[in-house]
Amino acid sequence: VFRREVIFLIDTSASIQGLPLEESKNAVSAALMNLRPTDSFSIMSFNEEIFSFSSSLVPATEEKIEEAHQWLSETCHATGGTSILLPLNE
Repeated sequence: VFRREVIFLIDTSASIQGLPLEESKNAVSAALMNLRPTDSFSIMSFNEEIFSFSSSLVPATEEKIEEAHQWLSETCHATGGTSILLPLNE
């Protein structure tokens, strides 16, 4: 079995407020629960700015996944415009 390295991108621009944003956060949360401890991940949300869960990939331990759930809840709010190039360049 191969080790996975995953970066989740979440659009948090104002155009995705409400149910679309909640569904995006729920999808990332569900995907995190399917990672193995040998996998690694990070999360970036973006609108006109970039917000990163971590500056590098982190191991998918229970502790880091719980921190990621908390980060999603506290950080991912729909505001501003959309700039997809920022996270892709990052």
